Amino acid sequence: MTVVIPESVSAQGNVKAVFVPAIADPSSGPDSTELAAGTDIGRYLMPEWEGPSGEQNTGEDSRFYSTQTFTRLGRNTNSIADLVYTYKPQGVTAPDDANDAYDALAEGNTGFLVMGYGIDAAATLTTGDIVDVYPIECGVQNKATTGEDEFAPLTVTQTLAVTGTAFKDVELQGS
Repeated sequence: MTVVIPESVSAQGNVKAVFVPAIADPSSGPDSTELAAGTDIGRYLMPEWEGPSGEQNTGEDSRFYSTQTFTRLGRNTNSIADLVYTYKPQGVTAPDDANDAYDALAEGNTGFLVMGYGIDAAATLTTGDIVDVYPIECGVQNKATTGEDEFAPLTVTQTLAVTGTAFKDVELQGS
């Protein structure tokens, strides 16, 4: 019997991360107008970012008649690893877009993190793309450096709170 190894997609350069301020129906994903109002924050993220993740509670399910204890699944929690992204603290003038992520993700801003996996990071999200949609609130922007060598950029570390239901594997519809 021949073993067939399935094709895979490299993560590097193939994940799209966009902050969208408003989405009328998150379960259907953003339309083209909502996407146009968004900010491609992936360009600013440091490569160590771990992205969204989740956990699910488990509990015991014991029965009087059984000598075994079973496991049941409980509530799940979606979370997003702290963002670490670059910024330019001095002399930003139009059309310089060095602080687009910093500006879009200002503390207290709410919106949606839209993640597209297997999509060229330089491409624009379009109808038919499959994305995950996370409603978020932006936390404090903490300025720092990433790394200790001569190439260490100035960065911002920021927590995003997932504030509602996450919608995963949503196919983008036309507007």
